[in-house]
Amino acid sequence: MKLLQVLHFFLPRHSAGTEVYTDGVARTLRERGHEVHLFFTDKVLSEPNYRLVQRRHKGMQCHVVINNLLYGSFVETFLNEPVEQAFARVLEEVRPDAVHFQHLMLLSMRLPEIAARRGIPTLLTLHDFWLYCARFGQLMERGEKVCPGPAPRRCAACITDFKFAQSPLEKRVISAIRWTKEVAGFDLAPVVDAWRGSRLAGAARLLPRRARAEAGASTAAAGLEDGFRLRARALADMLPHLDLILSPSNTVRDLVVSFGLPAERVEVVPLGIQGIDLPGPRPSFAGRDPVFGFIGTISPHKGVHVAVEAMRYLKGRGELVIFGRPDFYPWYVSSLRPWTEKLPIRFAGSVPRGRIGEAFGSIDVLVVPSIWLENFPISIQEARAARVPVVASNLGGMAEAVSHGVDGLLFAAGDAQDLARQLATLIREPERIAAMAENVTPPITLEEHASALEERLGRLVAARRGA
Repeated sequence: MKLLQVLHFFLPRHSAGTEVYTDGVARTLRERGHEVHLFFTDKVLSEPNYRLVQRRHKGMQCHVVINNLLYGSFVETFLNEPVEQAFARVLEEVRPDAVHFQHLMLLSMRLPEIAARRGIPTLLTLHDFWLYCARFGQLMERGEKVCPGPAPRRCAACITDFKFAQSPLEKRVISAIRWTKEVAGFDLAPVVDAWRGSRLAGAARLLPRRARAEAGASTAAAGLEDGFRLRARALADMLPHLDLILSPSNTVRDLVVSFGLPAERVEVVPLGIQGIDLPGPRPSFAGRDPVFGFIGTISPHKGVHVAVEAMRYLKGRGELVIFGRPDFYPWYVSSLRPWTEKLPIRFAGSVPRGRIGEAFGSIDVLVVPSIWLENFPISIQEARAARVPVVASNLGGMAEAVSHGVDGLLFAAGDAQDLARQLATLIREPERIAAMAENVTPPITLEEHASALEERLGRLVAARRGA
């Protein structure tokens, strides 16, 4: 089959869970003999907005539409005609047998209809709650607490401090960047990005907590409530054009069904994980405390601050190693560093995919302190593949993935003292870590998952051809 994978961002500039998963499944399908293309966005301030550019990634053709967030209204964040036109051109060029939508953020909810009207089968995987939550799909009110669900008035109030577009000043700066590159041949975009990151980092200590949740937030335009009603209608219009909807966990499936998606439309298919080779056996705990690790995006919704605060209660016992890029949320990382001084906490930087085994080999327990629901935490599944026990928040996909006292521990989400209590038990009784590691059930492999996808995609293609 010739397959087109569609998502918001992609490697190498963006390496969160959806991007890593899509990379793995696309490469695995290619290895199984299929031709795989990718369609996604990228922000390149010195490039014309909505220009369609081509690049290669590990033997696969990438069709990249530039989206510099130069939106004129909230509606453009979910119904975007220039993106739709770029997508239509890619469909015409590639002529895929099927389209697998991994994410529609930064794109348009009309893309499935565009594919379906060309007779192309469509599949959607729900990696988060973006269809129902414009705030990065995290389903959190102002980045602080779990939202009970979408409602136009509630969503409009929540989004008023959320920066979904470039400000007028930023738009003028971007225009100047483009002019400088076109006229002088000098690209100022990296300089501006670096300056903006340092400015936000420096401002982090001066901002109140709520403002820090979305640094640089702007006041949304009037009429947002009507915008969310239109967003709900756009979602309802999109759903009939999807042949199959997959959920990686019961957590996601149950929530979207509670929001009105027919239960029969959603099939639970767990994601597959690449095998993880550890560098060697872990040393004994004789003469040392356990090493706890965080692996992922260092961001507020991932709750890294909860883990940092928990280490304060442990009074020097144990060690916390934080793996993740410091430049995605520089202001947040900057706000964390003062709290880590004089504590056994170390920032270890990002982990290349080829060295993920080394990261898991260097820790005894993975800590997942997210304050949002998480759908199917890739880091937890990777820990299972590496047979590393997990201590996680008792929310959503985390609570679904961890059996308390069997293969890991759960704590009250956002409660640093409760997390510290759970970690303290492992410091006092390190033998429990080995016992829980023995109880870990490995996740399905990426190859097994790709086989399940292949079967479903093949069935959709055969049905469409038969029709």
